Amino acid sequence: MSKNSAFLKNALFNAGLIAASLVFLSLALEVVLRFANYNPFGEFFENEGRAVFIQPSQNPLRIFEAAPDTTGEGWGTHITINHAGFRGRDYPAQKPINTYRVVVIGDSIAFGNNLPEDKNYPAVLEKMFAKSGRSVEVLNLALGGYDTLQEVATLEDIGLAFSPDLVVLGYCINDIGVASGNKNYIQRLQNYGSPVYHSRLAQFIRVQLDRIELIEYSKAANTGKNFGSTYKNTQSDISSDVVLNKKMQALGKLLDETPGKYFFTRDYADQTHMQRLRYGLERLGALQKKNSFGVVVLFTPYLLEDKTSQPIYQAVYAIIEHEITRLGFSALNLYRPLANAGFENVILKKNDGVHPNELGHEIIAKELYQTITIKK
Repeated sequence: MSKNSAFLKNALFNAGLIAASLVFLSLALEVVLRFANYNPFGEFFENEGRAVFIQPSQNPLRIFEAAPDTTGEGWGTHITINHAGFRGRDYPAQKPINTYRVVVIGDSIAFGNNLPEDKNYPAVLEKMFAKSGRSVEVLNLALGGYDTLQEVATLEDIGLAFSPDLVVLGYCINDIGVASGNKNYIQRLQNYGSPVYHSRLAQFIRVQLDRIELIEYSKAANTGKNFGSTYKNTQSDISSDVVLNKKMQALGKLLDETPGKYFFTRDYADQTHMQRLRYGLERLGALQKKNSFGVVVLFTPYLLEDKTSQPIYQAVYAIIEHEITRLGFSALNLYRPLANAGFENVILKKNDGVHPNELGHEIIAKELYQTITIKK
């Protein structure tokens, strides 16, 4: 046998050995993942490849929406989406006599990711009023990943038909930018339905790649140039607002003087992001005037702040409150009640500075209850 033939034979043997090892390792990982009941894509196969809880929206402002009449496990909890397309039981379109109706719009906080349906603050608030003997309904139209304009568009599409007396807008610090990959998620559903994803290992790899892609997508989508181009038709001019611009400049100076990464804070010093936020709030203001309902905007603090970042986040809250009050909305700043309870006691998950736990939602509901009771 020639040296070349021996070398080739040896190379093929080694390649075969490596391939066999990879196959064995893959099978072993597949067994481990199945034993651990890892099956995040199972719902797609069970429901003919369609996402159980979200679907593309015909309203371009909403982009995606909750899929009506769906139920199952998702976002860390059991979820029921009613016939109208929001979380919770069905409500009659016609408001019952002598009933005060509250419509909550918001994102994953108000929706109650990782919480049972009766533990999010809209549900807790409704129970508080029931206990007091007052006929108050609280409809929860929130959906994870929404920003302010998507929330207002949801009010237009769904909420107004329920004749609200009061609209509660739940605001989170990341609502000013693109924080969700749901748009891309929907676009990938067809691929998720591929037979290859019956493999748990394939699902695991896809999930990790999606997480990386979401980070990169969020970075690109939130740059001033990209953000301004994408949302050029949904922006209000802020150039003449001297007070706002001074607050934005002060925040920008703070950020420049305090190196580090601070959650979505830079966007509050960016013209394009602030113009879209104002557009969304002004759209809500126009609906208020036309439909004669009250508006309370509650905003939750960032729960992972420290001594270094506190002045930065306080500057952000001042900007948010300015935008709320300039339209005559009631501003409910939840920083103090949640801080008094201890941020460490109300945080849902470690390293998640956005989502409060059950205690946090109970505190929010109590503060909102007092605010609504005073205003009624």
